[in-house]
Amino acid sequence: MNITAYFQSIAEILLPFLSDGWKKICLDVDFTDDIVNFEIEVCTSDEKIYNLELDSFSVNSLIVIFRDLYRMNIEISGSPFLKAKLTICATGAFDCDFTYGED
Repeated sequence: MNITAYFQSIAEILLPFLSDGWKKICLDVDFTDDIVNFEIEVCTSDEKIYNLELDSFSVNSLIVIFRDLYRMNIEISGSPFLKAKLTICATGAFDCDFTYGED
């Protein structure tokens, strides 16, 4: 699976929870041992920021995707990342930044 497919899957999970006028979604993902923690912030077109609340099914689905992304990244880079910052824009653009090693 390529990185675009990961972002597509994440967007499909989040879109039903977004209000009209969203501009950008920022996901901060932390990996500690086998535990995945994440926060989601949504920026609207009028520059307001709010945290997105999801149901348990969507949370679990995102955790599965994040773990798959983690494994794929290890296969490609040879080392695990500790944090990922993922950004999805309403235009369809996306970006990712991985933090390896100590902060």
